[in-house]
Amino acid sequence: MRRCAAWMMGLVASVAVAQAPVKTESGDLTGVRSGNVRTYLGVPFAAPPVGNLRWKAPQPVVRSAAVLAADKPGPACVQVLSRSHLPWTEAFMVQNNASEDCLSVNIWAPAKGGKHAVLVFFHGGAFNEGSNSIASYDGTALAEHGVIVVDANYRLGILGYLATTALAEESGHGSAGNYGLADQIAALGWVQRNIAAFGGDPARVTIAGQSAGAQSVAQLIASPRAKGLFAGAIMNSGPPVWPATSITRLPEAEAAGDKFTQAHGGSLAALRAMAAEDLLNAKDAPPRRPVVDGWWLTEEPGDDLRTPVGSDVPVLAGWNADEGGTAVPNGKTADAYRADAEKKMGADATRFLKLYPGEDDAQAAKSQVTAARDRNYAIAALYADAYVRRRASEVYLYDFSRVPPWKAHPEFGAHHTAELPYFFGTLDRVKDRDYDATDRAVSREAVAAWVAFAERGRPGPPWVLAHNGGGPFNVLGDTFKVESKLDSLRAAFWKSILSKP
Repeated sequence: MRRCAAWMMGLVASVAVAQAPVKTESGDLTGVRSGNVRTYLGVPFAAPPVGNLRWKAPQPVVRSAAVLAADKPGPACVQVLSRSHLPWTEAFMVQNNASEDCLSVNIWAPAKGGKHAVLVFFHGGAFNEGSNSIASYDGTALAEHGVIVVDANYRLGILGYLATTALAEESGHGSAGNYGLADQIAALGWVQRNIAAFGGDPARVTIAGQSAGAQSVAQLIASPRAKGLFAGAIMNSGPPVWPATSITRLPEAEAAGDKFTQAHGGSLAALRAMAAEDLLNAKDAPPRRPVVDGWWLTEEPGDDLRTPVGSDVPVLAGWNADEGGTAVPNGKTADAYRADAEKKMGADATRFLKLYPGEDDAQAAKSQVTAARDRNYAIAALYADAYVRRRASEVYLYDFSRVPPWKAHPEFGAHHTAELPYFFGTLDRVKDRDYDATDRAVSREAVAAWVAFAERGRPGPPWVLAHNGGGPFNVLGDTFKVESKLDSLRAAFWKSILSKP
């Protein structure tokens, strides 16, 4: 409990001064100033999605008549709270409580006046967990560099993504299931209408996200409902190439949701009367992810690469070196590795095993990591190639390969989410890593890239553009370098696999 309280206090630096109220449509907000940064936490951007508003598009926030003390974060959206599980320790996981009344933003703004660029961040968590108040996502360091940071919550799991025919019928536009995506769009609308009061420039809003947040960014790029709400996009661990991944279509999602409805009272009224905890723990819950619903999302983001209906904005995107396999792989024997390759690759297994052989256990372990890494490089390259061919905007690709010096767990390598404390400049918030001078230098490069991209739509030298064909990559390793990641044989193989109809 003491540790959680200390973390919550850490969102605002220890020496803090109350500020004059800022007028917004949510109410007059009093934040806290510490040094060169003003912080406003737990600011509602929509009405609480509770009662009859459960599974409805976010409604306008009701303006508070009283001055709101925006000095502590709001609750996370409803989810299972695991607090930590390796490699994601406390600084990477939700530490505050969860509630259905969760649609809020945290804002960090430079104290200095001006017209600042804005970065709106959407957390990851497989669309089932996460929060805008995770310690690693603190925007103080970026705000000290002149950028306003907005971290936004959005509905998760069954409360964010349930689709049924009844929900589609009552929507007014025949759609259901993308309430989390609708929340993100509502948050961006709130930013457009209110960020000038904090010194922000609504014409220079960049959206950013990691993992499920990065997939959300791809969906926001593709969504006609989000057009005009942002001028740039950052995807950490999530550039989409289809059919490598896909999104459920509305009829399939409705069928699963209707089956669930019949098993739990037979009506929307019955579902809305259920406790959120009971919905969360339901063993027969349908898939809880975004859908192509025809309104918020009219086509898959990968399809939008071929026939764009969404936004044409600069993109910065990439992966971590050990996303798909850690420094210690999943322990498959050579026989199991080859059998798995034959099952997954089918007729392409012979080509795969020639590039990634598994003649013995050690070779299989190494190939498992290398293949996962190469697949991510290929996804990023194919995404960049498709994007720049059909849009006027530029793409920058990165590879985060700096392995955090974590003495207790070196086996995790440059794991999923490891990069965020570097990009946010929050290394000091992660108490269980052994960051050193090299890590701080990498973080300075990462912070500078995000700040420059938010301000000007490009990360600036020494970063280079991705060209037709998808490369090269800007590598954030022990030192910065620019290189191509795949030789011609591996690039051709993965292109053939990922581009199959």
